[in-house]
Amino acid sequence: MITKQQIEDLEADLNDILQEERAKMRLTVHFAVDRVNDPRNSPAIALAELRTIFTTFIDRHLKEILLENEGFKFTIRCGQSNICIPCIIEHQYDIGAKWVVQQVMTVMRNPNFKAYHGDKVFDI
Repeated sequence: MITKQQIEDLEADLNDILQEERAKMRLTVHFAVDRVNDPRNSPAIALAELRTIFTTFIDRHLKEILLENEGFKFTIRCGQSNICIPCIIEHQYDIGAKWVVQQVMTVMRNPNFKAYHGDKVFDI
């Protein structure tokens, strides 16, 4: 079981990586409380899996995400673990500059996940 503190620490670690690019990742309550430990995720989602998925996504796709408009919806999909993570972009202004905030809406382990109509899928 992943604790609330572990989710907060993961978010802080990811935001440390993203800060230089004026980007942030926000793990929503639905992601952190309702879905990450949901028993339908079989086997249970591990913190190490999430860390690997997010850091791989940042390495491979951050430059493209930074160019997207507010409201852009996308899904991070890991073919190895079958973990899918729908997200949406928000823009936030801080210290006189635009920051790209990746709202992480939910998470599920689902090999048959279909992205919502029109959402871009980033396979990692």
